[in-house]
Amino acid sequence: MKSFVFSVFLSIGLFSSLNAQFDRYDFVVVPTKFDVFFEPNAYRTSTLLKFLLTEAGYDAYYEDELPEYALQNPCKGVKVDLEENSGLLLTKFQILFKDCRNQLVFKTYAGESKSKDYKTAYHQSIRQAFSSVLSGKGVSEPKKIDRASSVDRMRLMSNGGDDYSLVDYSGAVIFRLTKSAATDVYLVNAEEISGILFKNAEGKWTMELTDGSGAKVTTNPEIEW
Repeated sequence: MKSFVFSVFLSIGLFSSLNAQFDRYDFVVVPTKFDVFFEPNAYRTSTLLKFLLTEAGYDAYYEDELPEYALQNPCKGVKVDLEENSGLLLTKFQILFKDCRNQLVFKTYAGESKSKDYKTAYHQSIRQAFSSVLSGKGVSEPKKIDRASSVDRMRLMSNGGDDYSLVDYSGAVIFRLTKSAATDVYLVNAEEISGILFKNAEGKWTMELTDGSGAKVTTNPEIEW
């Protein structure tokens, strides 16, 4: 199965930004019905998104046609969703990608259309929004470095293999982590943030983070499994 390493596309300079978001996922799940519509595959929007994803090199599957690997490893995939913010004169859609815990992984900029024909307007705005996926430039999320420094109790959850999530007690994912070869040492996987989580000589967890602006935070959170 292909993975989101995108070696072919990276060789021609595409997806370098987006790869940081998706390189831990193996497939994309496309709903047959989006909440913004009343009918399954309304105006062939599910068909369009699956086509765009497949053409871009993603392993995309309808939610009712998932292969055995995807069924057994749901956290190795992301699910696509649509968010509509249309007005009287403009049809506007954004494409969202969420992980198996319904946490936002990537959100595109809004695609727009002035067409008065529903199908044309939906397809034009979705295609325009999809350009964010190709460029890897989406809506910026609030920086997590402040969020992480304010949470003193977290839970470390395994996603399978060396892939872990650091979550707060509401279940919100704060960081994705990769287990290193060293004992009790995890590397932070986050855009514009580098960091490490480890046990110090006293057996206490320590998290050291640095964001793109150079701001640094060191905390000693209580970590549970």
